[in-house]
Formats: sequence, structure tokens, C-alpha cells
Amino acid sequence: MTEVQKPASSRIDPALLGAVVKIASPPTDHSPSAIGTGFVVSCDGRWASQKQRLLFLITNKHVIGDWTLADGNILEHRQSLQVSFYGGAGGAFTPVTIPLISGDGNPLPNRLALANDPKVDVAAVFLGEIQIPAGRPLSMTSLDLSYLLPFDKIASWYTGLGDQVFALGYPLGITSARTSYPIAKAGYLSTLPGEEFAIDVPCLSRNGTHSSTRLEGKLILVDGLIVPGNSGGPVVLPSELKVRLDPVTKQFQFGSEQTRNFVIGVVSMAIGSSGLTLVYGCDYVLDLINKFAVDLERAP
Repeated sequence: MTEVQKPASSRIDPALLGAVVKIASPPTDHSPSAIGTGFVVSCDGRWASQKQRLLFLITNKHVIGDWTLADGNILEHRQSLQVSFYGGAGGAFTPVTIPLISGDGNPLPNRLALANDPKVDVAAVFLGEIQIPAGRPLSMTSLDLSYLLPFDKIASWYTGLGDQVFALGYPLGITSARTSYPIAKAGYLSTLPGEEFAIDVPCLSRNGTHSSTRLEGKLILVDGLIVPGNSGGPVVLPSELKVRLDPVTKQFQFGSEQTRNFVIGVVSMAIGSSGLTLVYGCDYVLDLINKFAVDLERAP
């Protein structure tokens, strides 16, 4: 991840904020325009016969097409995404149009990958061929895959039921005016970390039919109101710096190294009017990226 100077007391690393991007989804024939969130992750791999750092934009299926939990598939992909990458020290966004569909109406090869499970609302966009309008390669902040915490490792970081987490994103399109950073919305873990569970989720199909779909697996429920625009953003553990005050001298005696803002999942949707938010664990992202990277290595 790009190194950025950060205050010692910050619970969110500014370098992490720089990897979170705003996504504007243009309208389709059957879907209105929308604002969503994504975050950029990177890993070592091969592309175009060369070893290089592979960059992927992680978001939701419903951000890039007409996926719904009730339908489980995409019939109509969005033609493109307008992605605003963090602009660096100047703080300005760098908006980039990322095409998803070719002229013949088919998804572009080696551009988009979707989680195989129709009930998993996770998608990845390969950024290896993306350029800014001036024709120069796009430079962006990214998170190494090591920041994505597997589902069964969350509890090992002293995280439990009721602990605070943060959803990073652009609720209602809101962003920091000075830095273009995303908004951090606090929530609390409503399910035991590392314990798989099942839930019946009320949902609406693309034709407007109300139904209920049963989800089970590596899921997390967060108690906290998530609004449109947060979809596709990362849910992170707060960074902690533990210090001890000497009871006699009243001086700081020692301090621990500040922990990283590990990503534990991807925001998907609110669960009805319960105030709970459905989050897909990072295992779904890791599996998708690892498979995508293998496919890119095999690509001509």
C-alpha cells in the first residue's frame, strides 16, 4: 500500500482511504444511474507475458449490472463505470471512464470477473489496461491482498460481538470537500466473527416481485445504517495504538505498534428496515481475485 504520513492517533489510515474510490454507474435501459463505492487491491502476477503488479477494483455485482439477490444473475451490464480515483497530495479526484462492454454488446475480455455463487454480491474489474484521458498510465493507491482478513482469522485479532467497525464509502455520494476522502460510517458487529450463519433476506427482483432468499456462508451482519452509495465499499477494523501511562511518573511508559486497518468484508445491502447491513466476508474476494489472476496469466 502507498506510504502516507498519518497521525499516530488516527483510527483509519489515510493510505487506506486513498484506495477507496467513488463509482458512478450510468443508467441502462432498465436501471437508473447510481452512486456506489469500490476499493483497489493489488497482488503480484503476470499479464501480457510480464511479471507485474496486478490491480483490481472490488465492488458489488449490483453496481456493475442489474443483479439482484432474488434473481442471482446479470442480464444487463452497465456500458461503463465512471470511477473517481484519489488524486494524491492535491486531493482532487481523477475521474476515469472504465468501459465494461464492447461494441457488440458483450463484456470486454479480461476486464470483469464475478463471484461464481449467484448469491454472492462481489465483482472485480481488472485495471491493467486502464488509462487516464491524457493517455498516460493511471497511478493509484492500492491495498495489498494481505490487508484482506480471511473470515476465520477475524476473531484472532481480538474482535468479537459488539466491537466497532467502519464502512468506508460515499453514502449518498458524500465525500470530504478538502481531500476527496470517503466517509467513515461506524457500525458494530452483530454476528460472531468467524462463525458462519444463515439468514432469510427480503429482496426485490428486477421485475418488482417481493421475495425472500436464504443466504448462508461467510457473512457478517453489521448494526449500523448503510445508505445508497456505500455499496461495494470495504468494512475495516479500527487501528489501535495501545499505550501505558506510568501511575507514578504520569509519563507514557511504552506503546505498541499501531495495528493495521484490516478489511473484513464488502458492504452489500441493508436488511429491510432492521438497521442491519449485509457484508460478504473477504474470502469471497480472495477466491475471486486468485482465480482472476490465474485467468489473466493464461490469457494470450
